[in-house]
Order: sequence, then C-alpha cells, then structure tokens
Amino acid sequence: MVSMDLNSASTVVLQVLTQATSQDTAVLKPAEEQLKQWETQPGFYSVLLNIFTNHTLDINVRWLAVLYFKHGIDRYWRRAAPHALSEEEKCTLRAGLITNFNEPISQIATQIAVLIAKVARLDCPRQWPELIPTLIESVKVQDDLRQHRALLTFYHVTKTLASKQLAADRKLFHDFCCEEIVNKVQLINFLPWMYLTFGVTTKTSLLTGS
Repeated sequence: MVSMDLNSASTVVLQVLTQATSQDTAVLKPAEEQLKQWETQPGFYSVLLNIFTNHTLDINVRWLAVLYFKHGIDRYWRRAAPHALSEEEKCTLRAGLITNFNEPISQIATQIAVLIAKVARLDCPRQWPELIPTLIESVKVQDDLRQHRALLTFYHVTKTLASKQLAADRKLFHDFCCEEIVNKVQLINFLPWMYLTFGVTTKTSLLTGS
C-alpha cells in the first residue's frame, strides 16, 4: 500500500475533514466514508497529526482530526492488529506528539493528552523512554500555557500507566517513574497544584495505582 505524502495529502485530507464537519448529510456521509477508507492508509495519521497541531485551522476540523487519530490508536497501534501502523510511522508520531505543549484550546489539549496516554499505555517506557523525561522537562519551562499542557499530559499518562494490571508492567512503570522523578525534584513543586486541578486525591496514587 502506497504511503500518503505529508505535503500533498494534507490539503486533500483537510478538505475531507472540513466536509465531515458539515451539517448537510449529503456532504457529511461521503466524507465519513472517505475518512474510513483512509484509516488503514500508511501516512494517514501523520497527516492528521499535522492538521490537529496547526493552530491556524478551524477548531472543529482540528477536533475531528484528533478524534480520528485517537480512534486509530485503539484500532491500529498494536503490532498484532490488522493493518497495524508501521514501527517507522509510530516512531515519527510519538516524536511529533511531544514536540510542543502549546495547544491553545483546552478541549483539544485534553484530547491530545488522552491520546498520548493511550500511546503511552502501549509503548512506555520500552518503546517510548523519552516520554516522561520530556514531560518533566516541559513542566519547568517559564510559560504558563506550556507548563499547564505538560502537566495535563503528565497527569493523564501517569494515571493511565498506573492503572495497568500486569504486575511486571506496574513494577516497570513504578521503577521508571521513581528514577525520573527523584532525579528531578523540581516537579514536586507542581504536584499539589496538579492534584487540585486534575482531581488526584493522593500523592501516591499515580505511582502505586491505588
């Protein structure tokens, strides 16, 4: 299957996503069908990432791009899944997801944080060892928006990873997080605010899953 070219495909995918936000079913239905066909096309999720991280585009279109991306994680991210994403594309996507924490729209920021957590559940820390160190570094920047978005993502990631049931996974996550956080004590300054803002009840719950 031929991979989508990021530059040439972005315009076409953007147009179809725009049509998929229409209230006119005659426009909406064909657009949804086209997007469904693209779900298994190599490069499609790279195009979606390019679209929903472009803050100049229509909010509804960006929102839809995030939702399709999240749907793709559920269906095609696992190696054994039919039409699974290639390891090469997943590597590119992981890097792109944590390049900037500057999403201006809170609803979209939350969806991005959730989808990053979904990827983390499958790939962190083995295939994504840089995720948590990157998040920790990002919460120390002198920029309120970036700091908030990084903390929002950190919260969703740690909450998701702490909920894993396999003992080996839980131990791996616990050991990894303890090493990263102990080595970067500046994060502790942000924890009380994070617990109050995002509704975490105890400081140990993120690492123990309790």
